[in-house]
Amino acid sequence: MQKFSGITLGIFLFLFSFINTAEGFDGEYKEITRSEKINKALDSLKNTSAKWVIKTVKGNNLSGRPIRIMFRKLEKMNPAYKTFEALTCVDSTDKIYIFINSKHKDAPVEAIATLLTHEVLHQDAENSIAEETKAWSNEAIYWTEFTAKNPSLANAPGGLVKRLNILAAIYRKQGTSGIHKKVMSIHAYKNLEMASAGFDY
Repeated sequence: MQKFSGITLGIFLFLFSFINTAEGFDGEYKEITRSEKINKALDSLKNTSAKWVIKTVKGNNLSGRPIRIMFRKLEKMNPAYKTFEALTCVDSTDKIYIFINSKHKDAPVEAIATLLTHEVLHQDAENSIAEETKAWSNEAIYWTEFTAKNPSLANAPGGLVKRLNILAAIYRKQGTSGIHKKVMSIHAYKNLEMASAGFDY
């Protein structure tokens, strides 16, 4: 099976003082992001079956508050995070943050939107194989939806699109069981429980 160049770690409890990383954009999602690219990614979900993500990031989540989303050089948080696609963190007040690796700033907005369908599932300090399987399956399902509408997206350059194409192919051939096998093969997940609150496999 093809080895991924990066993974999405998922959720862990991360205590830190939030630093304002405003990128100068103020739109509909001003409580969520100051990035025009992420704003467009969220907008792209409105005409898809993943529009539920918008409600989730606006506050329909375990914290009851908007989820902050931004691009970040993850290796500055920890060198071990350099290859991660994104990182979802919860601070000491249970506020949720999604950090998308800055290397994906040039990815199509639809690819960023698809990544968010994964990350928004991580809303507490627990994680599991079942949770990651659902999150990775989301990426496969919603990327397939985006590329069905616009096939040229699958040919866009960049590591994130490559990842999504791989996941979509696995899901198309093997369904959730194929995604589960892929998740089980990831070293970073080796110590995860099989299930967590709200997720069972």
